[in-house]
Amino acid sequence: MRALKELSLDRKQLPSSLCLLKNLKELILKGCKRLVELPESIGHLTGLAFLNLKGCKNLSRLPRGIANLKSLEILHLSRCLELENLPEEFGDMIALKELIADRTAIKQLPSSFGLLKNLEELTLEGCTSLVELPEGIEHLKVLAFLDLKGCKNLESLPRNISNFISVRILRLSGCSKLEELPEEMGNMIALRELIADGTAIKQVPSSFGLL
Repeated sequence: MRALKELSLDRKQLPSSLCLLKNLKELILKGCKRLVELPESIGHLTGLAFLNLKGCKNLSRLPRGIANLKSLEILHLSRCLELENLPEEFGDMIALKELIADRTAIKQLPSSFGLLKNLEELTLEGCTSLVELPEGIEHLKVLAFLDLKGCKNLESLPRNISNFISVRILRLSGCSKLEELPEEMGNMIALRELIADGTAIKQVPSSFGLL
């Protein structure tokens, strides 16, 4: 089945032969509630562009080998309730444009996250264990959409947030521990929509008038 380009499965464990499908472009494992882990060899699917793991509520980790998916553009991790961390090598996924990881148990993003130069959309809505964003995340120069809604333990935004020169939409609703916005936020010249209801913000920065 070397010509197979799209595969949808509902299994507890992936067959080892799956990684021989060099031409596979899409892998859909949405709602595989029994799936606990992916094989390290998934990194051999070098042509994979779309990976959907939405609703794999028992998936507890991603293999380090996932960083070898150099063609992956879209990764859906929504409602992977047991997923607490992303591999440190995650930043090697240089083609990634869209990461949807809402309602996961992610506590922190890897330090390599800022290497995702092509990332345009980052959704972390409802990641209630997330406390902060990593240093270097401001290097995501083409990021246009950042959703942190409901990250109720997020205490701060990076001071270099002004480097988010392409962010158009920033959602902070329900970040109940967020007390302030960085003074440099007024330099986010592309910002068109800021939603920050239900936060603990006491005042807006003086640079706000520059938006």
